[in-house]
Amino acid sequence: MREFWVCTRCGSLNRMWPIVAYKCRLDKDHASLATVGPGAPAGVLTPGLDDEHRQDAWALMASRKYVSAWRLGRVAAGLILATLGAALSR
Repeated sequence: MREFWVCTRCGSLNRMWPIVAYKCRLDKDHASLATVGPGAPAGVLTPGLDDEHRQDAWALMASRKYVSAWRLGRVAAGLILATLGAALSR
């Protein structure tokens, strides 16, 4: 479990090891302790998309043209390399 402390003056969330708040530099003595437990057992597909909405997501992707992020990344890498090659050939 990770532990944090919250500054009572500025409301900043700080890790346990700093002794002052990062925003207002108030001492850790003027704080409230927060403990964060382990995450949910079932992973979240994307923010706001859980097992209940999986079928809706597949229906939306089937009805529209879906472009994979990997495909877009490869196209971007190719364009970057082409631009670099053109710049170096001058």
